[in-house]
Amino acid sequence: MKRWTVLVFGEGFVRAEGAGSMELHGVVSASDANAAYLRAVDLASQRWPELTQSNSAENPNAILNVEEINEVAPATGTEVDVVDVFWAEG
Repeated sequence: MKRWTVLVFGEGFVRAEGAGSMELHGVVSASDANAAYLRAVDLASQRWPELTQSNSAENPNAILNVEEINEVAPATGTEVDVVDVFWAEG
């Protein structure tokens, strides 16, 4: 498995606080860039279930846009399969 940094932006998500946009970033292990994107979103969806709206017909306004996915060299002490999401209203 390779290591990848992933940066994804999203908008149109319905949350308790109202409609929101988001930024997801993290480091994941995967075989290729597409698998890294899917892994990052899956990990984030476990903590922030609102992200599953991007895969449903219930909220067609919720979209995810990949900004950047880069392969990175393994480094001692680097956490893998860790993602974080930052939310903004509007």
